[in-house]
This record gives sequence, C-alpha cells and structure tokens, in this order.
Amino acid sequence: MPDIEQNSKYLISELQKIPHIQEVRGQGFLLGIKIDTVPDNFLQKCFDQGLIIGSSSQKDIFRIMPPLNTSKEEIDECIQKLKEALKK
Repeated sequence: MPDIEQNSKYLISELQKIPHIQEVRGQGFLLGIKIDTVPDNFLQKCFDQGLIIGSSSQKDIFRIMPPLNTSKEEIDECIQKLKEALKK
C-alpha cells in the first residue's frame, strides 16, 4: 500500500507547480484547486483524458479526490493530464 500521507504531500506540491493553479485547498486526497482562467470545456477535457474532476459552487474551483491507493506514478500522470486540459 502506498504511503498516503507522503503521496498526498507530493500531489499537493505538484499541483502548486502548475502555472494556472492559484491555490490548492484541503488536505489528504480531498482537494480543491482554484484556477485563474478556466479554459472552455475544462471538465470535458479532463474527462476525455480519463480524469474525473468535480465542479463546485464557484466556477473557478474544482475538486480532486483520487483513491487512497494512488501511486506517485499515477500522480505524475494526473499532473500531465491536468496541464494538458489547462491549455487553451
């Protein structure tokens, strides 16, 4: 079983490096990301790449809730897909 605490910290630090993400909220694997400029069809772009990202009541905040057994390799894959979805 992956180290959940260590992988959570890794996920948060990698999300904070993405240019369009202004803020990462939450803890563990229950996170919200605030995006400065949301591209058209952002949720659909994520879904098309296999990422299920949740919306929120605020149009610039999205929910990320990966499974607890997510590995660092899967986190890296998620980060790459998010970067791609954030392109205009």
